[in-house]
Amino acid sequence: MYQTLLDSISQIPGIRIIKRGWRLPILIIPPEQLTIIPPLFLRLVSLFIDSQGSLHYELNSPGYARFPWGFEFWRVLFNPKRHFLKLPEKMIQTSFLKSEKNLIGGVHFTFDPKTRGIEVQNIGVLSRKDFAKRCQAPEEIGWFTQRDKAFATLHQEFDRFSHHVGARSAICSTLTIPAEKLARFGWKKIKLLSFTQKLRYGWSSFPIQGQDHYLKNFI
Repeated sequence: MYQTLLDSISQIPGIRIIKRGWRLPILIIPPEQLTIIPPLFLRLVSLFIDSQGSLHYELNSPGYARFPWGFEFWRVLFNPKRHFLKLPEKMIQTSFLKSEKNLIGGVHFTFDPKTRGIEVQNIGVLSRKDFAKRCQAPEEIGWFTQRDKAFATLHQEFDRFSHHVGARSAICSTLTIPAEKLARFGWKKIKLLSFTQKLRYGWSSFPIQGQDHYLKNFI
């Protein structure tokens, strides 16, 4: 079934297929071609944006795993805010388009076709310091405005994806993004009440404590 999809899209302009042996291949998809991919095959998703505002999807990409953190466990435990500030750079480093040197942000998320729920694993745009390393913002725009615009563009495309797959809701957790900023894009701060929620999101973000959780409803 998946091979049938690969055969049908392999000759479509703008789409790239990166084979990985026995694992599912990475599909590089421009936003305008997203609708040709059935929601059933849109489970593990990375969405990146560059300094010009161009977007691309990388399907089946594991992105930057939050757990078990590898050698950064103690750093995450004792200085979680610093970890989150460096997170966008770590996300960008997971892109399979190694030739793309001007990526400035992204979002990694999973989609469950059964529940039609989305869990955002990571989202962000480079800090000022890292932004300056990767690209030069025009003086008439400035890095702050460009970062803010990139963050908004990511959310707009994320919403478009959510409507394409018929998502019911999405959930995300963060320690550094202000609630007011997320509220502009429809996210509402929530409390995890059920034991299942606390276990699931507490375990996936361990050892980080004190994160705020947000919900976004689409229907």
